[in-house]
Amino acid sequence: FDAESGNVAAVRTAIEHAKTLAPDEPEHQRVLRYNIAQALYVLGLHAEAEALARPLVDEYLDHLGLTSEGIIGKSSDQITAMLRQTSTLLSDTKHLADCLDVLARSANAQGRHGGYARIHALKFYQLANALDSYIKVGQDLVDEFLMRNESKDARQLIEDHLLPVVLEHQLLDKVVPVRSQYAVVLAYCGEHAAAMEEFARLVPYRPGLNGKQLEELNNQMRLVARLQLAHR
Repeated sequence: FDAESGNVAAVRTAIEHAKTLAPDEPEHQRVLRYNIAQALYVLGLHAEAEALARPLVDEYLDHLGLTSEGIIGKSSDQITAMLRQTSTLLSDTKHLADCLDVLARSANAQGRHGGYARIHALKFYQLANALDSYIKVGQDLVDEFLMRNESKDARQLIEDHLLPVVLEHQLLDKVVPVRSQYAVVLAYCGEHAAAMEEFARLVPYRPGLNGKQLEELNNQMRLVARLQLAHR
């Protein structure tokens, strides 16, 4: 709450107070350090957040019997086979994904891409069955691919992973954000007619959108229109 309010002094005080309250056990200390990193990120102290999140990721990986190098290129099923079966496995994988997400966002905020952090976060959110977080970090990864001019990878991620999860699990609140982002990706791939068809499919959803959602959808439609004009 204090971080969202931009109150740096209150956050520093809360951090010191929380340190006195948290049990001196690794699982509690890891959760505390994640919450501190998240608060620092929200405050805009991105370098501090990254410095705290990076070793925390390594600690979670070690706790789960993994290494950052050992999971590169591995599927979720392959990682599952490698996992140490801890007594809190589901929450450990979710917490690891959260830390990876903070690490990626902190790096992005400093003008760098997140390396493998966001890709790995996506896999661990899937293992934890944290679908909302899976979709959110997946959309962030799509944006990161587009910023790096990797539109084919962005398209593959949406078509092979995000859209199937949204449809299979009937995540109705994710239909408009994911499909409208898909339209943008199609436009970046030069398929402007297909992009407009995606927007047409979303017309029935417009009356149910709040102001912020409607603004986001309209912004994406304008972006696609600009990409179409630039392509001519």
